[in-house]
Amino acid sequence: MAKRTIEFKLEPEWGERWEDAPVMATLKFTSDADAPSGVAVMVANRVATAIAENAKAQVRWNFKGSLQGHYMGRPFRKRSTMIVKVS
Repeated sequence: MAKRTIEFKLEPEWGERWEDAPVMATLKFTSDADAPSGVAVMVANRVATAIAENAKAQVRWNFKGSLQGHYMGRPFRKRSTMIVKVS
């Protein structure tokens, strides 16, 4: 059985990278195969959604050691908007 960890991060400030944001929660699970179980993914999505609603921030979760992120919640941080007129 493979032991896996899912990491949760809160949306960083504008201009900062997700990869540099601190891990604010983890979810540990075991899987019979190297591939993640559907149940673990479903639980991760629900946990991330709950964190996003509570913290009023977008949450990214990923498997520890993986750069592929899964985003839950909408971005809450104010972003500057740039309008470009194309002629």
